[in-house]
Amino acid sequence: MSSMMDKINRSPNLNEAVSQLQELKQIVSKGLFKIGEILFHVKVNKLYEADYPTFEAFIAVPELSFSRTTAYKAMKLYEIFVEKFALGGEVSDIDPDKLYKISGFVDNGNVEEWVEKARCLSRSDLNAEINELKGKPIPQTTEELIDE
Repeated sequence: MSSMMDKINRSPNLNEAVSQLQELKQIVSKGLFKIGEILFHVKVNKLYEADYPTFEAFIAVPELSFSRTTAYKAMKLYEIFVEKFALGGEVSDIDPDKLYKISGFVDNGNVEEWVEKARCLSRSDLNAEINELKGKPIPQTTEELIDE
């Protein structure tokens, strides 16, 4: 990883920098799924109980120092997309925040469709799709506001 960091600091052009950022983002995403897997295993099997009164106390130890939100998000991503739907490798290139947004309503009938939307759509377009599904009004674009 240090050689990648050296390359990033010396990147001569934007295309190389973007390529390196995409690679690092995928590494972070895969790491988040692995963190989710380990924390899920620790929580489900109550491995923390011998040394900590609660799971939250375990994740808060200085050596780990995970926020509750980060830990539970990582576990949910792992539980939904790896345990439930066995999509680990297929979703590792997708922004974890987008996957988290769709994790609450994907099911066997729509998981492929929503994973593809998370992969292809911008955050704002994905949010619009989610709002439409939830029956919330879709915010107007700036152009639509100007036209009124």
